[in-house]
Amino acid sequence: MKRLILFLISVLLLIFVGGCGSDAIPVVKVSGSVTYRGEPLADALVTFHPTAAGGRAAAGMSKEDGSFQLMTQGACINGCLPGSYGVTISKTILVDRQGNPIVFSTEEPPPGSPTGQRPESRSILPAKYENVATSGLTAVVHPKKNNPFVFDLQRE
Repeated sequence: MKRLILFLISVLLLIFVGGCGSDAIPVVKVSGSVTYRGEPLADALVTFHPTAAGGRAAAGMSKEDGSFQLMTQGACINGCLPGSYGVTISKTILVDRQGNPIVFSTEEPPPGSPTGQRPESRSILPAKYENVATSGLTAVVHPKKNNPFVFDLQRE
């Protein structure tokens, strides 16, 4: 068992450390904040979609204060490739059949609550922000520069 654990740790180290050689993806740090109707928007997915061929999308989840950091798949550090991007922002919640938000807890369900029903997901933002063609949100990531972005979403 110890050999298996040591082997797995070795493989993980090779993947994470060995993958950051001279062919590493040259990302720059990108952070920012997102608000909706003037309030910080937590748990929203912020995605930068490259406008040029050969680019890579980058994404990050916003925290309680609305702040986010982008990550690019295959990069060794958090960040985004320099370039121009269209931006989408989405946030969904789970709702019951009546459309009420589902709040998870460790308590037993209330007496008489339906069991075996699958919750549905519902977006809490206007649909335009979820589509790169309609969001109206753009960003230009500059190399060797601090890249903070602020997105203030409004209700339609």
